[in-house]
Amino acid sequence: MVLLITGAITPGKNVPNTKLLDAKERKAQYVDALKKNIIEISKVHTYIKGIVYADNSMPELEIFEECESLAREKNVKLEIIRFLGDNDLLMKKGKGYGEGEITKYAILNSSLISEADYILKLTGRITIDNLADIIKRIDKKRCYFNMPNRTLKNMCDTRFYAMPVKLYKAQFINAYENVNDNEGHYLEHCMTDVINDNDIKTWNFPLYPKYNGVSGSKGHVYTYNKYKCVIKDLLSKFGYYKVKTVK
Repeated sequence: MVLLITGAITPGKNVPNTKLLDAKERKAQYVDALKKNIIEISKVHTYIKGIVYADNSMPELEIFEECESLAREKNVKLEIIRFLGDNDLLMKKGKGYGEGEITKYAILNSSLISEADYILKLTGRITIDNLADIIKRIDKKRCYFNMPNRTLKNMCDTRFYAMPVKLYKAQFINAYENVNDNEGHYLEHCMTDVINDNDIKTWNFPLYPKYNGVSGSKGHVYTYNKYKCVIKDLLSKFGYYKVKTVK
């Protein structure tokens, strides 16, 4: 099992649905989130091989020196993957296209993922305070997607999902090519289309993710109510947050 974190520290200036474009601020947010995820993963060494951070804006390696030092201190394997994405298509199709492009590139090029049978994918500037507890409860035969919220029950949340590597390669790897943010067809729609078209069985996560961080699309800050999360954890056990597929 590997945690794959996707990022774009310096995205193109005209990418649709990308709120924050200040590279210095984005860098600080990505580094802070990566540090927190390293600490969280250090709690579950026996369950997970490590972290892959993949970025399609070709950031300088010096940005990650603190993260790499912390990873060594915490005995967490950290692999940094950098490449330059297709900026023309990214500007044309939007942020979700870039995220899918990063995920595909990492799946095909990561040394850690090549040795793993299962991935958890997390968007770059987000942390999950109960990530270690979720990882302990993952069934590696299952594909996990939560719905984004109670009003979007037939759509999957692409901030955080998990599945066998073989399943991603077989069904989801090119889904992002159908993203068109300007027409309102987002990555969430594309991934849900794959689930429906191939009758893929999904589960919601065994615990409700306690998100912290910043939205890449809207720039708002994620927070949670710890008391409500107790109820959400209970509802998760009964599949309440499972994506309602269309037959």
